[in-house]
Order: sequence, then structure tokens, then C-alpha cells
Amino acid sequence: MSLTQLFSYKPLNFKFWRMPFLKGGRAAVTRTKKYLEAGRILLNDGVKIIVINHVPGAEISHGCDEFIKWHLPPLQFRNPNVQIITFKNMCPTPFIKIYLEKNEEQVVNCAFRKNSDIYDHLITLLGKTASSESSLVNDLTTKNPSSFGTEFPRQCICELYGQMPCSSNIGKPKLWPKLEYTLPPVDTEWFKNATDTSVTNDG
Repeated sequence: MSLTQLFSYKPLNFKFWRMPFLKGGRAAVTRTKKYLEAGRILLNDGVKIIVINHVPGAEISHGCDEFIKWHLPPLQFRNPNVQIITFKNMCPTPFIKIYLEKNEEQVVNCAFRKNSDIYDHLITLLGKTASSESSLVNDLTTKNPSSFGTEFPRQCICELYGQMPCSSNIGKPKLWPKLEYTLPPVDTEWFKNATDTSVTNDG
């Protein structure tokens, strides 16, 4: 191989080497904490079980597949008390079935619907109101056990059982008898000579 051929060589561009999103699997960004906390669906208290039936790879179920890929992880994260189940190839058409309290059921048709349409439909059908969402966020901040300060029920971590108390309340620790610190005497003659103006340095 000549020098011109060597420097003009270009490596092959393999597309399967490129990983979308983050390293760590397929669409790993959907499992990051920031992405999970960004979910907008807070389900009503009456929702108990959500069953999603879809047909992977079929055109009729493309929107439902995208909903499972992008919106199912935040939905489960924001609603940990709701059981969410997915079934593949159980029915010829995709749909979402919601089981409510008092043996009530609701069915959402997902055939040939876009991902965003299904998401907005669930928000209007099962989502909480804005006032309830704000109250829930306030309750989470006030009831967070790791929050301390004047704006929270506990001002200091020393109020918890098993934690070390604040030194401002108990004072300095008492030493054992006959084990007090004994410091050597400090020679202050050099300090007096240094501050005495009458002493002059003849050297």
C-alpha cells in the first residue's frame, strides 16, 4: 500500500456502533431520575390497576408501543401504588384497561393513535387536578424525612432518636477525673522583649 492510499483510507462507518441516548441499554435515558420525575400524570386515588395490551411491531400498535417506551416508566414512578401490567400479542388491537374502585372498569382504545394522543387522553381521564398536584408536592416537601430547618417540623437532626445532641444544649464534654488536659507553661519573656520599645537592637 502506497503512502497516498494509506492517508486517503477512511474507516467504515458502522451504524450499529452508535448508541442513542446513554450507555446502559436501550433508551437508558428513560430510567434516569430526572426523566422519571418529569412525568405529568398523577393518577386519581381510585385507580388501582392499569393493563396495557399491545402488538409489538404492528402499525396499528405503533402509538401504544411508543407510549410504553417513553411514558410508562415515569407513570410507574409517579404512581408507585398503582399496579401496571403489559401484555404482548394477547389481542389483535391495542387498548388500555383501567380497573377502578368498586369493581368499575374503563377501556381506552389505542388503535392507530399517536403516542401524544394516548398520553393526553389519560391525563384528562385519570389525572388529578392542578390544585391536588400542588398540594401533593407541598406534602412531599414537608413530609420528607431528610428536610430540616425552621420551615419544617424538625429544626435540627439532633431531634431524631439516636443522633448526637447539639453541643449548644449539652455544653462541652466532661473529661474523666485525673485525665484533664495539662498544657505546658508558656514562656512570655520573648513576647515582652518584642513589644518593649526601650530595647534596641545594637547588632
